Amino acid sequence: MKLPLTVSRVHPQVTNGQFRAELTFDTPPPARLRRGESVDIRITLGETQTALVLPNGAWLEAGGGSSAFVMAPNGRSADRVSIASGRRNPEQVELTGGLRAGDRVIVSSYNSYKNFNHLAIR
Repeated sequence: MKLPLTVSRVHPQVTNGQFRAELTFDTPPPARLRRGESVDIRITLGETQTALVLPNGAWLEAGGGSSAFVMAPNGRSADRVSIASGRRNPEQVELTGGLRAGDRVIVSSYNSYKNFNHLAIR
């Protein structure tokens, strides 16, 4: 039986990799389900989809999270482009706009050239 639920609260304490969450029914629950009963559930945290991802790092923060330097095809220059980011974890960031598959992005810190829009690379 499938019943749509919404996570209404997640308790912050984690013990042995487990945590408690409170769920609410999106539709009235079945009459045979009683308060306090245990049930097995499956929670889908996200759906698999193809995405552009880059390493998370100082480059993203220096660009305010909204720009990146993309290398020219000849590798001799890079231009700042506007980007949109999506989901993040400590290692990676999903790019939802501004970049295409195959773009070469500078992912080192931008602190020394954060005020520039074009870079000549030697």
